Amino acid sequence: MSEGQQQSPWTAGLVRGATIGLFAEALALPVGLISAAFLTRHLGLEGYGLLGVVLSAVVPVAWVAVSILAGRTAVRLVSGAPMPMDMAGQLIRLNFRIGAAGWVLFSALSPLLASWLGHPELTGLLILAGAEIFLLPLARAYRNALIGLGFYQHAGVSTAVFQLVRLGLIVILVGSGMSLEGAILALLSARVAEILWCRRRCAFPLRVPIRLRFSELRGLSTSVFLFALCIQVFNRIDILLLTVFGGSNKALGHFAAAQLLAMVPGLFAPSVMTPAIAAITRARSAGDLVGAGNISLQLERMAATMAGLTLALAGATPSLCRYLFGSDFAAAAPLAAWLLIGSAGVLLKSLAVTQLVVHYRHFLLPAIALPMLGTAVLAHVLVIPSWQALGAAIVTGTVGLLGGLAGVVILPAPRCPRLIRLAKALAGGLLGFLTARLVGADGLPLLDAVMGVTVALGMMWLTGVVRAEDIRRLYANLVSPAAKSI
Repeated sequence: MSEGQQQSPWTAGLVRGATIGLFAEALALPVGLISAAFLTRHLGLEGYGLLGVVLSAVVPVAWVAVSILAGRTAVRLVSGAPMPMDMAGQLIRLNFRIGAAGWVLFSALSPLLASWLGHPELTGLLILAGAEIFLLPLARAYRNALIGLGFYQHAGVSTAVFQLVRLGLIVILVGSGMSLEGAILALLSARVAEILWCRRRCAFPLRVPIRLRFSELRGLSTSVFLFALCIQVFNRIDILLLTVFGGSNKALGHFAAAQLLAMVPGLFAPSVMTPAIAAITRARSAGDLVGAGNISLQLERMAATMAGLTLALAGATPSLCRYLFGSDFAAAAPLAAWLLIGSAGVLLKSLAVTQLVVHYRHFLLPAIALPMLGTAVLAHVLVIPSWQALGAAIVTGTVGLLGGLAGVVILPAPRCPRLIRLAKALAGGLLGFLTARLVGADGLPLLDAVMGVTVALGMMWLTGVVRAEDIRRLYANLVSPAAKSI
């Protein structure tokens, strides 16, 4: 790639904005761990498990609502629209309606859901937490509209606003004795703060007439919606079925902690992949096909590298759970290991979705998600009654990784270089996993994690998955004047 291409506004703006987004999403780890430590001490293991059940029921519905018109569909529509501000305003108004309707419907069904889960006393909490179904699509519509317009940095900062406000309010509200209600109110208030931040950065017109018609969006939105629906149910069906099949509140607490650790790698994917949709779409619209291709190639390398590192971290879960959650959560280690293996698949699925959406092959998305969900539900029903939490984690991790691999396989040609690169990265991750297990959790704090990641990175460097050229290009894009002007 020539120097001029390296400093193209598409690549520079994407890298700089995505890096800010990565740092913002990275706050999820310390913030989540601090929140988990605070909540487990104030709510107890059983109370924390019940909070996990409530959020596991609400969050998939909220993300399904997002997938209709606030997720990757919004990025594609705004970045490719001749009048992007008007398009953004229309999408925000539509997502307001979608979220409100979803919250009302979820609230009406909350008594039945609470009864099915075996905890009828959770009805009120489910209705309260259901406000996330209203707020999340609105927040994502604002955030992804900023991304579609090329304001990657402002979109990344909005994530940090959400994380920090949520942590502060958890400490204040739960610490003052509000218990589960306080934790939920902290989440909802932080979401409002995220919306206000985005609104302050760019005041999208809200009185613009809604000209979008479903017939115009049917192909893209339906495929993305079906994919998101299946994936969100897949992500939460394990703990919900564990509850249905008699999992104890203690087991639910261990599983919720393992989910918290395993979700961290997946948080980084939207920070890179979602802005990439906007960058590639804008580059292709401007006729810069070479620039768009270069972004796609770098995304493939990044996804392979992150998947390999996630496998390496899975080998260090005994020490990670001990030092991050405390000795009471030692039993969460094998659960977290399997869920982290599934998280490697999450990263690969994010790559597949990005590439399929920008190359107008979105109709293939359900082919990834539907078999994943069907296989997982059947396996959970067969395994959880005998194996309980460990069985649920094994099913989620195995099916998640296989689904990610399937997503990479169905991407358009050239396939061989992509698959060889991924095989090298996963082999490095497996070697890192084994290294972490050999080092063990009894030595220096987190030494197994450090050694596992170091060995995995070293193998990926030797096999050419990670290259010095990529690091130099990344640094050049971060400090370039073009990047600063975006």
